[in-house]
Amino acid sequence: MFRWVITAAARVIYCGATFRWHEQSFSEWLAERFSPLSRIFDSGFALPVVNCSATYPAPLRQDALVVLSSWTSSVGNSKGVIAATVETKHVWVELGANGDFSSAPFPNLLRSELAFAKESST
Repeated sequence: MFRWVITAAARVIYCGATFRWHEQSFSEWLAERFSPLSRIFDSGFALPVVNCSATYPAPLRQDALVVLSSWTSSVGNSKGVIAATVETKHVWVELGANGDFSSAPFPNLLRSELAFAKESST
């Protein structure tokens, strides 16, 4: 369930809301298909976002039905129109003791799950 955030004048959702929805959806997918973020962090690794963007080709109105897909990052209204697309680019890093990041090999299982999700969404 996602909470609507609207602006009174425009009567559409606040643009940052889609990033929260995407993060929640991706975190749930990651926990189901690979590992919860807390376990990833506890193992000394992380997936920081290094780039993100969103486009809004149609307005998202209050009380519209919103459908999310973690891989395709699409949000649509009840007629299936794509109203927002959120894209994020993550990197796999090892966490240093002082909080620094260093490059680390991407886990094969996660790569396979992402490839499968991408193929399934097309």
